[in-house]
Formats: sequence, C-alpha cells, structure tokens
Amino acid sequence: MLAMLLTFLLLPGMASPLSTQAAADDSAAHARAAQEAERRNDFPVAVSEYRILASRYPHNAEVLSNLGVALYFNHQLQPAIDILRKAISLNPDLLAPHLFSGLAWFRLSNPDAAVPQLEKAVHLHPSDVLATTWLGYAYSAQARYRPAATEFEAASRLDPRNVDVWYALGQTWLAIGKNATRRLLAAAPDGARVWQLA
Repeated sequence: MLAMLLTFLLLPGMASPLSTQAAADDSAAHARAAQEAERRNDFPVAVSEYRILASRYPHNAEVLSNLGVALYFNHQLQPAIDILRKAISLNPDLLAPHLFSGLAWFRLSNPDAAVPQLEKAVHLHPSDVLATTWLGYAYSAQARYRPAATEFEAASRLDPRNVDVWYALGQTWLAIGKNATRRLLAAAPDGARVWQLA
C-alpha cells in the first residue's frame, strides 16, 4: 500500500521548468532514488530526494504529498503536516495527504485535528481499511464511542481477518457498556437492574 501512495512519475508532457533532457533525466533519477529508498525503508534518503523534487516542482501536489509521507515515516511529524497541508491546498482530492496528516495529528496526541483529515480520507476512499480504522481510533480518543464502533465495524467488513480491528471494536463496545452501566448506577443505584447486571 505504501508503494501505491508514494508513487511519483515524471509523466510525458508534464510541465517542467527544466529545459534540457539531462535535467529531466536528473529529476527522473531523483524520483527513482526516492522510491528505491522507500522500498528499503530508508526514509532519510527518501526525504532528501523528494525535497529536491519539491524544490523543482513546488506546485505539484503529488510530489509534495510524497515528501510529506516520507517525512511522516521519518518521524518528522510537524514538518510532514506542514507539507501535507500544502499538498491538500493544491489538490484536496488526494487521499494520502489527508490520511497521513490525520495519522500525524493522532500521533501528536491531537485527535481533534486528526478527525477532520481522517474523515476526508474515508470520504475520498471508503474502502481504505487504514483510514477507516484510524478514524475509529481518533473517535475513541475523543470518547465518541458510537462513531468509533461504526468505523471499526466498517473496517472489519473490509478486512475480516484483521485482529487489531476486532480488538478495537471489542474495546469500543466495552467502553459503551461501561458508560451505560454508569448511567444505570446513577439512575437507580439500588435498583433491581443493578443487582441483575452484577
């Protein structure tokens, strides 16, 4: 999946400020080097190569998206968010910038910033298990357990063998159950239903 999200190709006819074939070949070499570095999980090199491309193509949303994702995997979360924000401003319909900025915000313990990005990612690509799952986690972090359960249920339909999704769904329903039990105890602390539940 990562390779799919991080693909950058210099397409024939793509507007390029480079005037010589050698310069175009040089950009293609940087794109290949970035992709090879990603395959090796060598994200410092991938970041370096994508920075070169981003300096040459500062208005190319895909290049900026790839740089942002490489920064995310290089554990540079705030710089990743900043670059991904630029990619979104250039092309709001790209999945990767929304998904990875949401993931970065979540890792920075800011689910309120993560949720809108992850919601957009799910809206753009409803069958993306990663986006759906992490939207569930972000809702859970906000203590919004019913929407979280909806997302985890959707993720379990998309990937029925994903034990992490099933675990998250179970934990979410436990949280919903605990909340309901607290309400029951508040409403009827010595009631028959409390003893029945016990």
